[in-house]
Amino acid sequence: MPTHYVKALDDPEHISRNLVGILVEYSRMAENYRLKNEKQADFELIKNEIAKRDFTKFNFTTRSKQDITGDKSNLYKKY
Repeated sequence: MPTHYVKALDDPEHISRNLVGILVEYSRMAENYRLKNEKQADFELIKNEIAKRDFTKFNFTTRSKQDITGDKSNLYKKY
């Protein structure tokens, strides 16, 4: 479970008294974490497939082509 909202606060003045709001936000955070974990295997599979492919990078300024492997592509690096 992520702990965005359970670490100690530096300034006690920021403690909220809105218990319902805190619980709703914590519940939203937990659900978001659960959904991301369900999709993580799919994203890893896509990333591995990108790494296996070869791409041609075209530079419009110099009108040159460069062949690159998937693991060197910007799309692979993004994830």
